[in-house]
Amino acid sequence: MQPKFTRKALESLFSRLAVVILVSFLTLSLQAQKDAKQPSNPNTVQKATADQEALRQAKQNLIQASKSNINPVSVSNDAGVVNRNVSTSVVARTEAICATYNGSLGPGDATMNFRPFRDGTASVCGPVKPCTNGLSAAGTFYDVYTFTNPLATSQCVTVSFTNGAAAFANFVAVYQSPFVPPTSAAGFCTGNTFLGDIGGSTGGGATSSFSFTIPGAASVDIVVAALGAVTTPSYTLVIDAPVCFAAPCTGTPAPGNTISNDPDNTVCPGVPFTLSLQNATTGSGVTYQWQSAPSVSGPWTNISGATFPSYTTNIATATAYRCQVTCSAGPNTGTSNPLLININPPSACYCTPTYANGCTLGDFISNVTLGTLNNTSACSTPPFTYYSAVPAPVLVQGGTYPVRVTVGPDTFGQFVRVWVDWNQDGDFTDAGEAVGVSGNVGANGTAVINMTVPPTALLGTTRMRVRGGDDSAPTAAQSCGAANSSFGEAEDYNVTIQPCIPITFTSQPSSATITCGNNASFSVGVAGSVPAYIWEYRVNASSPWQFVPNSAPFSGVNTSTLTLTNVSQAYNGYQFRAIVSGACTAFDFSNTVTLTVNAIVPVVNPSSATICVGSVQQLTLTNTLGNADLINEGFNVVSPLPAGWAAQNLSTTVGTTGWFQGNTSVFPAQSGPADSYIGANFNNTTGANTISNWLFTPNINMKNGDVFTFWTRTVSPATFPDRLEVRLSTNGASTNAGATSASVGDFTTLLLSVNPTLTTTGYPTAWTQYTINLSGLPAGITSGRIAFRYFVTNGGPAGANSDYIGIDNVVYTSTGGPAQGIWGGPAGTIYSDAGATITYTGTPATTVWVKPTATGVNNYTVNFTTLTPCTSATTTVPVTVHSPVTGIAVSPSTFSVCLGSSRTLTASTTGGTPVNYQWQVSVDGGVTYSNISGATSSTYTVASVTSAMNGNRYRVTTTGNVCGTYTSTPSVLTVLALPTVSITSPVTQLVPGRTTSITGTSTPAPLNATSWSWTYNGSPLVTTPASNTNTISGINIDRIGSYRATVTDVNGCTNNSNTLVIGTEASDRLWIYPNPTTGAFQVRLYYGSDVAEKRAVHIYNELGQIIMTKEFNLVTETPDYLQMDFDLSKQARGVYVVKVVNKYAGTIVSGLVIKQ
Repeated sequence: MQPKFTRKALESLFSRLAVVILVSFLTLSLQAQKDAKQPSNPNTVQKATADQEALRQAKQNLIQASKSNINPVSVSNDAGVVNRNVSTSVVARTEAICATYNGSLGPGDATMNFRPFRDGTASVCGPVKPCTNGLSAAGTFYDVYTFTNPLATSQCVTVSFTNGAAAFANFVAVYQSPFVPPTSAAGFCTGNTFLGDIGGSTGGGATSSFSFTIPGAASVDIVVAALGAVTTPSYTLVIDAPVCFAAPCTGTPAPGNTISNDPDNTVCPGVPFTLSLQNATTGSGVTYQWQSAPSVSGPWTNISGATFPSYTTNIATATAYRCQVTCSAGPNTGTSNPLLININPPSACYCTPTYANGCTLGDFISNVTLGTLNNTSACSTPPFTYYSAVPAPVLVQGGTYPVRVTVGPDTFGQFVRVWVDWNQDGDFTDAGEAVGVSGNVGANGTAVINMTVPPTALLGTTRMRVRGGDDSAPTAAQSCGAANSSFGEAEDYNVTIQPCIPITFTSQPSSATITCGNNASFSVGVAGSVPAYIWEYRVNASSPWQFVPNSAPFSGVNTSTLTLTNVSQAYNGYQFRAIVSGACTAFDFSNTVTLTVNAIVPVVNPSSATICVGSVQQLTLTNTLGNADLINEGFNVVSPLPAGWAAQNLSTTVGTTGWFQGNTSVFPAQSGPADSYIGANFNNTTGANTISNWLFTPNINMKNGDVFTFWTRTVSPATFPDRLEVRLSTNGASTNAGATSASVGDFTTLLLSVNPTLTTTGYPTAWTQYTINLSGLPAGITSGRIAFRYFVTNGGPAGANSDYIGIDNVVYTSTGGPAQGIWGGPAGTIYSDAGATITYTGTPATTVWVKPTATGVNNYTVNFTTLTPCTSATTTVPVTVHSPVTGIAVSPSTFSVCLGSSRTLTASTTGGTPVNYQWQVSVDGGVTYSNISGATSSTYTVASVTSAMNGNRYRVTTTGNVCGTYTSTPSVLTVLALPTVSITSPVTQLVPGRTTSITGTSTPAPLNATSWSWTYNGSPLVTTPASNTNTISGINIDRIGSYRATVTDVNGCTNNSNTLVIGTEASDRLWIYPNPTTGAFQVRLYYGSDVAEKRAVHIYNELGQIIMTKEFNLVTETPDYLQMDFDLSKQARGVYVVKVVNKYAGTIVSGLVIKQ
């Protein structure tokens, strides 16, 4: 049986709703809040507040009222009779009643498989009430009666129905003629034009009536239906209207303008609109024929069946209409003025989603996020908003995108569905446009619906529709109008579709070289649509490729940049590549790159040292260890707990929950998958008791300076306080927290308390990170655990202080301290103390002290290991050991040096390794000394002595020996003057046949008579016997030139004399000698010119015959008296004439030579 509603009943319903809401807010107690909101799954739901419960109860009351039967009067009767055959046309009558029909329903009548829906409200004239879909009822009998309005104007028609049976129910409805039997429950409304109905079924013997407005000259079908395949023995149907018949028309009709019910004469494709005429034509005998045309100019075509004063239709393209009105008295025809109906663009034709009860009870959409679209909103009235001003996100053909829809706090159900008009035709009914639906995401939950843009989606901007907050899931077909839920909200947004661009690489990753413990990253650059990234690795070039895991040390495994943090030596040689795909691109691979991880190089202070034998040298390793995350937990899986974690519920009484996987319907995780956090709630205990629920971290080695961080939050808004403690135990792996809700066991150290005083504002309602810096631990490493304690007094379902908390991303970071290395070196020389009394035993140490015993270089080594782990390279520290110098002397102790000469001093030492020298000089008689630059060897040469250096003192000191310095006795310099040397000659100009000599003198005297040496024209003069005395004799015309003497005096000093030049005397004589001669002789003739001369020397015999001729070329360098040699030994004795001819000047000089 279906509910029957009356207007009065609905008014009463909403009055009761207001009372329910008011009473709920005023009378609900805290206990009532809790009793009403106990979750069906206690692990996953937060506790209800009083406000939420009041809204919930009000909504429940409204729903229940809407489902109640109000004043049901319907009855049924199973008696069957043979159906009466009756005419279905209106019979002309003279009574005030237009028509009366007596009929029955049963076998022989038409049947349909659906029956009309009874909404409980009888129609009245005026606006047509909403049509409701029918119900399935196979074999439903029905009769149809047609009534035609005789007027060109509308009338109010009253229909009365009397059921003559004893106990059967019938239903009466009116549709614009012709009535089309439905093929689905919606067919009563979608396949027909509904005008009104009787509201409820009419039982046996009862009479019901209703009224409806019939358009001018329209025909309607009045349908009398049974409630299924049941018979009605008899019924009476009465139809009445103000005017049943009209007088005949006259003249030519003047219909005037064609009028549309659309104010701007622009409609959407497929949306019905109604045409009518400006002027009515009165009287009977009037007929109508509507016509259409592509434009107001025609050509015009009659529209089949369009024969009424008004015409309802829909179109796909712009169409012109007019109506031909004919009065049969003429017949005379008048035509209305044509009207062009235009088509709206699809963007203006989207239908409107509706909700009868709206979203004010928490059934609203609070946020929609899609790409760059991120819109936060509240419940709107009416519950549909088109956010046209929100910038449209860009979607790419073929791309897949998550649509995130966050809903309000209602707890009856929260379902979401999304549509997109991919073909931009103004609706969401095409295949694939209902892109997805969610399950129940719960109060304040977020639905994530992944949608893929079809490759064929039209480019440009189109519409996306979101329905959310619905108590039940909308179907794919419910983008318009009402959905399955009368509560909810709808929002529309623009989205822009762009073509898919294939992915191409714009930059490739590069190989990286890092030091162990450092970070590395590899990046690719791509161009194209919706790039997606996957990174792969392999251990070496011959290993298989594997996906990079999304865990330490890796991050960004699905981004363009892969990052490795705190990399260990184990990754040395690993190779990486990126796999990139796109909305229209298959997988493509980047270049392969290699990660080189070099060992850490230990740095020692000092890097080398030099000490004196018997000394102690400190060596300190200066490297620091990098930070290492000993715990990094995101709680992707809580059951079972992650490895090493433990839990214990020590609440007063243990409730239905402990620690559980995070519930996305309460709030999502701080990062990662939406449920990747650990939660606890008021159901950790029962009644109103103390909650003491412990969560223990794995056992860790802790030290001062380490850092512990975590994220936590409670529900928003917070109605109940909640509290969380963080406690420390230094008792190794112990999880002993005692045995009662008040005990703490080994966890006596309170590190942090979140909301210690239990206020409703003390616990963060958004994810907040807390940081704890460990201090106060014993020196060195301490083994222990940290524990979270959900600790709430007066907690539980009946308490006032507990609700729901979450914990996420717990990280324990061991901070880097000084590195401690393993030291090596000469046995028995490494110590652990500065006094070198405690022998080093090989345990890791930052600082050691060494005391080598061997002189020279002693090598010490060190290496260390980090937490990463990284094993360092080995660094060698050379420690050089010196022995002291015990004596030093300079030879000679005193010395004399001739002016301008040099002398080498030699130092000799006793003991000392090594010995470095530094010579010093004093120019003030030994009062002060200064270092001589560059004089750092065991010898020093005093060079180029000047007279000013006379009396200088020279000494040497040892340097660079860490055992100290040693200085010699000075050696005193005496500077000796050089001898004065002079040479002279009695004759300094020679002619052929003339000779001379040179004599030298020296002061002081020469060392001896042979202490002389001579040079001739700058070269040593070598004579036989040797010329080592003070005299040179027999100098002739052939030995002219420069002479100089060098003398070594009695002091051993050497000096040079002046330079003496022996030259020639000019003469115009011709010199022939020896003369007489036995054969060989020479001819000389002075040449002192700087002009070249060519001489020809002819020798004539006594007969005047030339017996010999020679030519000589004379130039500037030619000797003044050139020796021109001749030989007459083969000639006869006698007198010969010698002629010298200047061939350039033509002069002749002659002489005689006698051959014996």
